[in-house]
Amino acid sequence: MPDFVVISEFDVVRRVGWDGTEDLAHHIDNVVDRLRQSSDVKGIEADANLDTGRLRMTIRFASWEMNRADHARAVVGVAIRAASARHQGLLPELEFSQPGADKGSWSALRGAMWSVRKFEIDSGDDR
Repeated sequence: MPDFVVISEFDVVRRVGWDGTEDLAHHIDNVVDRLRQSSDVKGIEADANLDTGRLRMTIRFASWEMNRADHARAVVGVAIRAASARHQGLLPELEFSQPGADKGSWSALRGAMWSVRKFEIDSGDDR
C-alpha cells in the first residue's frame, strides 16, 4: 500500500495572545518536532503566518491499511496534545475536551488551541 499525504490548515490561537511571533513559532516547532518523532510520519512541510496564526502543513504518512483519515487525525492530535495544546474539529468532541499530555501545564488562558480549517487526504501519487 503506498504512502499517503495529509494537506491541512489550522488557526493556532491563545486567549492571552502570544508573547511575540517567536513564542508562536516555538509552539508550532514543538508540535512539528513531535510529529516527526512518530514512526508513521515520513515528512512534513509547514508554512505559518506568524502574524495571523494560520498554519498550513503537508504531512506524508507511511502506508496504512485501515481508515487513513482517522489514523492521520489521531497522530496529529497526539502531537498537539503532547505539546500541551488543544484542538478543535480534529477528533470527536470527547477528544477535544481533554487537556494536553502534561495536564499540569495546560492553562485555559495561555494554552494554545488548534482549530482545523482544512484536513484532506491525498494519495500522494504525484509528490
